[in-house]
Amino acid sequence: DPAHPDHAVGKEIAEVLRAATDARGRRLEVIEVDAPTVIEEDGAPVDHSYLNHYLCNDGVVLCSFDDPRDEEAAALFRRLFPDRTVTLVDARTLFAAGGGIHCITQQQPRP
Repeated sequence: DPAHPDHAVGKEIAEVLRAATDARGRRLEVIEVDAPTVIEEDGAPVDHSYLNHYLCNDGVVLCSFDDPRDEEAAALFRRLFPDRTVTLVDARTLFAAGGGIHCITQQQPRP
């Protein structure tokens, strides 16, 4: 969506990735994922993204935002990962705190 605040930078990143190769010289396959339509809540900008997901065992934990595009994103991830169960989890509270599903699954340092 050209009107989305991240559109220009997203296109730039996709172009960089399309020009890149892996260690064996193979081109990367770039899958474009539309951003959620909600870009503001309570007058403040939000940076919701379906890219902050988590792959686990036979599943995909996918962020949702009570957004019209949630089901579209879930359908895309079901096509990309046909052998996994895609589960939508409301991640608005996580994003309000500065993270997402993938962020909260990361390792923690020992005390």
